[in-house]
Amino acid sequence: MKAKLLVLVLILALGATPALAQDGGTHTATFDGFGISWDAALADGVTAIAYEGEPVDLEAPGSPQPPHVELALFEQIPWDQVPIDEMGYPGSDRIHRGAVTVYRLADVDAYEWSQQQVDALQALLAERPDLSTYLQVSDNLNDYALPFLPVYPAGQVIRARAQYVETGAVTGISYVTVYRQDVSPFLASDFIYTFQGFSADGAHYVSMVFPITIEGFLADYPTDFDYDAFIERLDEYLAGSIAQINTAPAESFNPRLDVFDTIIESFAVASAGAA
Repeated sequence: MKAKLLVLVLILALGATPALAQDGGTHTATFDGFGISWDAALADGVTAIAYEGEPVDLEAPGSPQPPHVELALFEQIPWDQVPIDEMGYPGSDRIHRGAVTVYRLADVDAYEWSQQQVDALQALLAERPDLSTYLQVSDNLNDYALPFLPVYPAGQVIRARAQYVETGAVTGISYVTVYRQDVSPFLASDFIYTFQGFSADGAHYVSMVFPITIEGFLADYPTDFDYDAFIERLDEYLAGSIAQINTAPAESFNPRLDVFDTIIESFAVASAGAA
């Protein structure tokens, strides 16, 4: 953590803060040669950090993470609306909206778990199988898992709305997923919309991860929830959830998925810069 903070301090000291612009309700950020644009209604700020990477022998959940550049979008909370905890201390004045992370492939090679995701995505894009194959349920979570970085210390439970994506700058896949460490019904706020792909120059892995909510799922767990009954019909529930997401109308998603598609289409590599 100290190393990461040091990197951020150096970035600020060198004046390498992201270049921001607003034009017709759109924000643009460029940092270390990577650029994105997004709808101003989604987020009004961005934090850009070049992470130096964790030691390759670090043993911790979700670690080690390779070097990368992260553009994290956030919404600024007005000072008079910042939540106060039970001790009277103010909470965060920002709401995290999601992030675009860029890895230089040459930096990932030494990180086994991350390199496995790179290899899996390269094979997937080379073979181009029907992605509906991956929208299935299995007792083994790894059977149909789609490539995903950063590595999470949890299981990829389901996948939905998977599709191939190609722009002038990136090639990859996008899909809706849920990561979990337990077995329980999905809450409306449990879902992630992600893009996983490679830059056109073939030198970078691009990951876009944004939390979303989906109407039609629970807002919270009922007080009389029967866990045993739920486990008995788990496969049926998971398959039904995938079908529900695949057929949900655009307005069921918050934010709408086309907001994120615009970010993917805007991604640009201005130079060979990287973390």
